[in-house]
Amino acid sequence: MMRLSSLLLSFALLIITGCETATPYKAAHGSDFGYSEQQIESKRWAIRFSGNSITDKQTVETYLIFRAAELTTENGFDFFEVVRRDVDEETSFTSDLFATPFFYSFHGVGPHQGFHVSSRHLAPTPYQSRGRALPGTYYDPFFGGPAAFQERVSYTASAEILMRSGQKPDAAAFFDATDVINTLGPSITKPTQ
Repeated sequence: MMRLSSLLLSFALLIITGCETATPYKAAHGSDFGYSEQQIESKRWAIRFSGNSITDKQTVETYLIFRAAELTTENGFDFFEVVRRDVDEETSFTSDLFATPFFYSFHGVGPHQGFHVSSRHLAPTPYQSRGRALPGTYYDPFFGGPAAFQERVSYTASAEILMRSGQKPDAAAFFDATDVINTLGPSITKPTQ
């Protein structure tokens, strides 16, 4: 009975993850994904865009710059300067079938020493295995053996900008807000209603 419920849960998770789409360009209200901003001074803003594991790094960076341009025009300025810009990467591992409190093996078959990641410890910790596990799988003695896991990477881009009026200087750190909106606008995917 326990095995049947695990299989049903696995099937449901596969359906849910198979339907996941990239993070659209939207505010992050009520979720971790999307854009958010905070005013630091009258012309200085901190902006952030977080994407899910389906959203690639280039899209996250594009949406960040687009939001900076929108925010600049909304506040009545002509261009913005990027003072600081970063992209953070977060990696997680998920099971294709079901979660287990036991070990993930990244090594070969048979007794060996190595590192594992468990649901209780996110950082790799040393272990010694006497069981059999295939590379890139985990072994769970209660649910019948190895199952594949999947690496998921998500990106968060952040920037600090200074908004200004007048003629934009000819330097790489300065962006004309209207030009950015017109150029990037067609590539921006907004949520469907």
